[in-house]
Amino acid sequence: MLLLPVALEHLFGASLVLAASRSHVVEDDGPRSPREFLTRFARSLASLTLTTVPLIAAGVVLSSLVVPAAVSLSSGGAALAVVFVAAIAVLVALPTFFEIPLAMVLLNLGAPGAAAAMLFAGPIVNLPSLFVLARETHARLAVSLAAGIWLLAVGVGLALSL
Repeated sequence: MLLLPVALEHLFGASLVLAASRSHVVEDDGPRSPREFLTRFARSLASLTLTTVPLIAAGVVLSSLVVPAAVSLSSGGAALAVVFVAAIAVLVALPTFFEIPLAMVLLNLGAPGAAAAMLFAGPIVNLPSLFVLARETHARLAVSLAAGIWLLAVGVGLALSL
């Protein structure tokens, strides 16, 4: 884990300075009245809700179908569960500390490796932060970071599954 930032700096460090200097910051004056504030807030809340709630619901349904089936398949199923949970944990933006109850559910299903992968990767990165990183630096850096965190989570999860 501690070597991943050093490796990414070594691979992409020189190009990050150029990418950061190309970035243009657009300043917003902000709302001019309480009514404008409430209007902007309501639009933002509606947009966020319409975007995230269906994704969360789909993730819950998919996880409830895949993870229990994968865990019950034997040791190969446990490895599959670790790989799947690590991938989801890297991509999904979880509310703060939400990975803890999810890990407890995985422990109750008999998947300690998948629980460890969730606890390891869940709080570190997510898809929105990776998009921002890609926009502000390079897409290759964001993909490398996601892959590195995923590999570390899978390694920890598999070590606990064996």
